[in-house]
Amino acid sequence: MIDSKTKFDFIIGRNSFLYISSAMLLIFLVEILLPNSFFFILKESRTDTIVLFITYIIFNRKIRIDIEIIVVILSFLAINLTASIIFSHFDIIKILSEGLSFTLFFAVLTSIKIKEDEIIKLLKIINIITLVLILIKIFSLFGIAPENIYLFLNRNSWSQTLMLPTFISFFLFVYTKNKLYLVCTGIYLYNTIFTFSRTAIISSIAFFIVYIFLTGKKKLKRNIGILIFLTIFISILMSEPVTEYIQDNYFRSGQYLLTGRDILWKIALEAFKTNPIFGVGRNSAIDLIRYSGTGMHNREYHSYYIEVLASGGLFSFLFFIYFISKSMKAIMLIYKNNIELGAILMGSLISTLIYMLAETFYPYAFSYNNAISGLFLFSIPIAYKNKNITLRRLL
Repeated sequence: MIDSKTKFDFIIGRNSFLYISSAMLLIFLVEILLPNSFFFILKESRTDTIVLFITYIIFNRKIRIDIEIIVVILSFLAINLTASIIFSHFDIIKILSEGLSFTLFFAVLTSIKIKEDEIIKLLKIINIITLVLILIKIFSLFGIAPENIYLFLNRNSWSQTLMLPTFISFFLFVYTKNKLYLVCTGIYLYNTIFTFSRTAIISSIAFFIVYIFLTGKKKLKRNIGILIFLTIFISILMSEPVTEYIQDNYFRSGQYLLTGRDILWKIALEAFKTNPIFGVGRNSAIDLIRYSGTGMHNREYHSYYIEVLASGGLFSFLFFIYFISKSMKAIMLIYKNNIELGAILMGSLISTLIYMLAETFYPYAFSYNNAISGLFLFSIPIAYKNKNITLRRLL
């Protein structure tokens, strides 16, 4: 007879990746949709992060963490914390938060045993959540749902919420051969277009270009269909009525291409020059922009790469390159075993990196969109490389 403790271990312990990852995403989603909720208070105090981190470890007692990763993370913390104290950056909390995110996405999640069905179920949950969010967005337009949800009001946040699920739904279509996921991909792309976020639209196009390039003749029929779709897609975007509407409603006068980003980048690069090795601190962007004399009041520099260089210097940027290279190597291994799935993951990663050129998007952090990116683009591929996950479709 199986006692209650054994049953609990069987249900939770052996499926901890699915349950805890799903709980993490749902908590982060509630924090966005209900900013005055109990969960938001947890987020502000970083309690949610610590609880999720400890929970993963408790239910995965046989974790064998890669020593190299631990050494890299400890080096990151030691160097940045020391620089913060010496240069009075006052960003110790943010540095510790980054260290926790590195530990969770690159050390813990890549070291636990993950089953194939857990990954697919998690991706399906993300797909369902995205469809529900689109419904809430539609309801808000008709006054049925709250209209002041920041996720929907800020087009960059909304485009981020749509971008990765677009790649994930296409992954599910290829993996399951279920055409409903292809329909979902189309729905997400349609909604992305009407965010008029140029960065997200360009990144989405880049995803399909990379996929076509990497699969080539092996999926000729599908690639021809994608090329026809992209041709129609780009033709509509470049049509005179659409370009005029976008310029009138979404571009600022005199800043048709960069909408002020070049000014922010200049401020950041000037800050970087003052301390190129360790940066000027992770809390400096708001004040530097406010007192720059440009009249701008942004909270960030609208480029992840420039943000890292300005706030953390070359040292922090080198750590970022290290983590990206870990994911790239893992995805290349998947590509060797399954060209299509590997091409989708590589296209997703490259598209996200392109998106980060003009947006301050952290690809692995404790927020809804960032956590999806961390799981899909980093934790899952690296776990596969570490032989902690076996996907039958990749053999």
